[in-house]
Amino acid sequence: MSHPSCLACTHTELSRVYDFGLVAPSRRFLTPELAAEPEPVEPLILYRCARCGLLQLAPHKGIEVECDSPATATDPHAWAESLRREWRGEDALEWDIPDVLAFHDQLNCDLIRHETRAYWTVGQLQRLLQEHGLTLENIRPAPNEPGMLRVSITREGRPPRPAVAAAIERETEADLESPRAWDDFALLLDQSRDLLNSELDEWQYRNKRLAAYTVSGRGMTTLSLCDACRRFPCLIDECPDMRGLLTPGHRIPIVGPERLKTERFDVLLLLVPDWDAEGYGIVQEYWRSGGRLLIPAPKPYYADPPHLDDTVSSKRETAVFADFG
Repeated sequence: MSHPSCLACTHTELSRVYDFGLVAPSRRFLTPELAAEPEPVEPLILYRCARCGLLQLAPHKGIEVECDSPATATDPHAWAESLRREWRGEDALEWDIPDVLAFHDQLNCDLIRHETRAYWTVGQLQRLLQEHGLTLENIRPAPNEPGMLRVSITREGRPPRPAVAAAIERETEADLESPRAWDDFALLLDQSRDLLNSELDEWQYRNKRLAAYTVSGRGMTTLSLCDACRRFPCLIDECPDMRGLLTPGHRIPIVGPERLKTERFDVLLLLVPDWDAEGYGIVQEYWRSGGRLLIPAPKPYYADPPHLDDTVSSKRETAVFADFG
């Protein structure tokens, strides 16, 4: 693969932020027919442009991506110019993009996948749109998509709402457009990955039963960082449409949450970033009956035991200090 140039400014000096290795497309879940064929596997490497600071992936010939949003366009300037020329009506148009600040602060590496090409900060996206006579009018969390922002784009002349300026201010405080912020990110992600693998290896060494838990197939990039996951007997998914499929790359069978009623697991690796104690029925019952929920990011830890009252100050059981009894 030739050395990539920046999607936004065509600069050729791109530095590697993080190399996830050879990874299958995270949304290509395998039917029995697909499982009989070779999987497309490509390097998943996050780059940063030294000139404009845009985070991005290199293009991959073997993986098709729809170029219909600022996060997936192979040429974002052509996308923005086409949007301006073909605009119809006065209403704002909306797209979902990764929340780079949340991605940085929470080490939410599941936002990194072949299907997403560019990772715009709010400030960077605002500048791109202004170059083409467009306005970033508003942003808000994307409904039912943890780690994503819903951006509203209009033609020039309508002022941005306060949420846009507030988001840019938070990004500036976090120094997101500096290389140091992403050097720190890579270091912390390395540490988090090593802690997670150490924890899972220890459980398996003690002959304990592990599985992963998710909703709608989320968490595949995190799963690719877990060497031990290939020995998981299953991935439990709340979504009925996922059952009977295999995970991409790891080829772990996907089953329904009723598996928790027929088989006892010592630990569930929780791949749902927005989990809380009030949701996801059967897994809540598993947790309240003493099952362990291992949350992988930003630093691996276990969900607080349910018998602790919320008013009691208690330290999280971090993974490296877990009771392996």
